[in-house]
Amino acid sequence: MPDAPNLSGASKHAAVVVLLACVIAGFGAATLVPRVPRSAPAQEHGALTATINLNTATEAELEALPRIGPALARRIVEDRQANGPFRSVDDVNRVKGVGPRTIDLIRPYARAEAP
Repeated sequence: MPDAPNLSGASKHAAVVVLLACVIAGFGAATLVPRVPRSAPAQEHGALTATINLNTATEAELEALPRIGPALARRIVEDRQANGPFRSVDDVNRVKGVGPRTIDLIRPYARAEAP
């Protein structure tokens, strides 16, 4: 691979401006809209208004919880079907991909009541 050219300060600035224009044009303005990170509490962005029962929630409902995406929601439902209901929110740690950090983030928005 050839070495990058040695650019002066003004040339570097121009290159950055051109590169930025290409990125914006190539990806569109929609990518410039900030996304809510999975670690942010769900209520802050209006996703949840009540707690979710981990024992009856659908995959779509589980995805409203912080850090729970489609794959993890599917594993939670599959685990619940294979191993029975969760006795507490902490029981969700038996699902691969759910650790203490995720438990702490979903605790305010989840409950484990008998189905």
